[in-house]
Amino acid sequence: MRFNELKRHLTGITHRTLSRQLREMEADQLIIRNNFNEIPPRVEYSLSPVEHSLQTILYAMDEWGKKYSIEDK
Repeated sequence: MRFNELKRHLTGITHRTLSRQLREMEADQLIIRNNFNEIPPRVEYSLSPVEHSLQTILYAMDEWGKKYSIEDK
């Protein structure tokens, strides 16, 4: 997925914050940054095998958070 696609899906996130988070996720080997040798330059992000292995856990945490959200009480 390209940077601007991600930004559109993540409403309210700033350019700087998204850039920082993507760099951190890449450093943690959760995502893969693919650079294409094109003009204009193109970069795409994809999930790494590590992230794929965490998806079940992250989904469960998300569901738990929704179930026990403070806002719902």
